[in-house]
Parts: sequence; structure tokens; C-alpha cells
Amino acid sequence: MPRLQNPCSAASVSEDRAAISPAMALRIERWLGRDHGGAAEVWIAQQAAYDLWQARQVAKETNALAAVKALKLQIA
Repeated sequence: MPRLQNPCSAASVSEDRAAISPAMALRIERWLGRDHGGAAEVWIAQQAAYDLWQARQVAKETNALAAVKALKLQIA
């Protein structure tokens, strides 16, 4: 049976040096239990929301999306 890959530790996650990986989310789920806020899906969703927030901040500060034109759809 393959082992879960764990490229980071709980300490590196709590110190904001590493993202929560799916393997780490499963470990948190096992430790806290699904009924006590430990559902892996919740942790992965929170990580995705944080990553998106960070990307928006960078895009806003650097005007990185200025060259991207919005798609205009016509509804028939």
C-alpha cells in the first residue's frame, strides 16, 4: 500500500511556510475527527481560498491582469 507523501510538517504549516497538502489535510482529519472541524475537504477549501486571495493581492499590486481582456458573451 502506498504511503501518504508528507513534504511538510504541521509546524511549517502553522508558521505559514508551507501550504496544506491533501496528505496533511488527511492527517488533520484523522487527528481532529470529521465531527470536530477536521474534514479534509474543509482544510483543502480553506487553502484554496487563501491561495486565491494571495494571487488577487499580487495581481492588484502589480496590475498583472491589465492585458487580459474580458470575454463578452452575447445571449441570443
